[in-house]
Amino acid sequence: MTAGGLLGLCGHWRWFFGCGLGHLGVITVSGDEEAFQDKIDVFLRPGFGVRVGGRFDLGTSWGVQVAGDVLGLSRATRIALGQTILVEQPAVMVGTSLAAFWKF
Repeated sequence: MTAGGLLGLCGHWRWFFGCGLGHLGVITVSGDEEAFQDKIDVFLRPGFGVRVGGRFDLGTSWGVQVAGDVLGLSRATRIALGQTILVEQPAVMVGTSLAAFWKF
């Protein structure tokens, strides 16, 4: 199970915006009692990053917004069972978004 949240502090100038991001995530790994010595592990993954983007009006009441995120976590996560890697999450996450909006 994974859960996380982002906290952003943003500023804008005309159509351009930029944000500082903070992340706090939790990863819980549960294993079979017969196969694993440690049955449950919980890992905290704090991180920091940035978001930049633009908001463009395409008419009087609607437009599009594009953004890109780069988020660095405190460390990567790798879960392996013998020689088999079950999970490999890098310490850097990158994302993009494209959204349409309607102003009223």
